[in-house]
Amino acid sequence: MPEPFHKRFNLEIDVGEASRRFVERARTLTWSLLNQLYRTDRRDMNSLLQAINFYLGERHHPVMHASDVMKQWDAFVGNNFTKCLRMTEAVLAGFVNEGYEKVTVVQFTKGVTAAVENCEFDLDISWNGENFTRKGAKLLDEKLVNDPLEWLRDTKFQNVRIPFEKGLKHWMEAQKNPQHYGDVITDVYEALEAMAKLVSGREADLSANREKFGAVIGLPEAYKKMLKEYIDFGCEYRHAPETTKPRTYPSDRDTEAFIYMTGIFLRRAIQAK
Repeated sequence: MPEPFHKRFNLEIDVGEASRRFVERARTLTWSLLNQLYRTDRRDMNSLLQAINFYLGERHHPVMHASDVMKQWDAFVGNNFTKCLRMTEAVLAGFVNEGYEKVTVVQFTKGVTAAVENCEFDLDISWNGENFTRKGAKLLDEKLVNDPLEWLRDTKFQNVRIPFEKGLKHWMEAQKNPQHYGDVITDVYEALEAMAKLVSGREADLSANREKFGAVIGLPEAYKKMLKEYIDFGCEYRHAPETTKPRTYPSDRDTEAFIYMTGIFLRRAIQAK
């Protein structure tokens, strides 16, 4: 198989152009599949769009045809790379929630995988077949992010999964807006706090629930100390600063490490549960 065109002709492609091309590939994939479903199966596009808008938290406007759905796709996404990632996840969620055949879901997820793999520039994203995440250490992403996300699909973990996924979305957005690093800390901390309530049976905040939570999931003493440090660090950004001090935000590296630490404790708690 020949090298990509831009490599064969030594063409420089920056992150902006690669992002634009990814958006166009995602749009082409979505339009092609929706048009096929409407023409061959006469699928209810209005029902699908309702599911998409529910996932996004956007107002629903009734539609009839696949082209009407794409008008709303364009209105929401435009040329915004991050919104394209959100919309792509929402379309997949719509297919699943509306009971589309497995072949449709597989066709879409494989298409998204191909769009990621064909990027001319490393866009620092990973696609696990359901969600996008920012790239980190591959093994850590698999064990401390992807595995917990998969396990948290169980409805009993809903209060844990929702803030954890929200934190990962803020992590995606934080490169353009570093203030979101603080949101990441708040979100994933909330996820672990919800897990601590679930496994301990105590409706207390994580700081007050620390000893009980650590005992229930069998943390060794060294890990209990790590949990205390985790809580102390998280609270630096979850609470309002003193009136004499300005608001500060964690760094990229510190935020990434906090996500992985959350994954360690979530993994331990899920396995104990």
